[in-house]
Amino acid sequence: MTRELRRLVLALGVASLPVLLDRNALLRVADMHALAESPWPWFIPAHAFLLYVWTPVVTLSGVLLCLSPGLVLALLLNLGRNVHRWL
Repeated sequence: MTRELRRLVLALGVASLPVLLDRNALLRVADMHALAESPWPWFIPAHAFLLYVWTPVVTLSGVLLCLSPGLVLALLLNLGRNVHRWL
């Protein structure tokens, strides 16, 4: 395995950490469905970090966790000559 591939695997591993460390983040957000009946359902300051920062981070982390084995395998099989072909 080349140094660049090791760095990529390490970066994908680090990027996958949020979903592994906080698997219940999306469940906590789903439990807030009653807040949609509030007078201001689009912005809830009390839960702003969870709703608008942490949830997207965890979601993207989960996507990377699911896609990373295939992306690394494509690189190992030399199918990733350029970024478009790799993805």
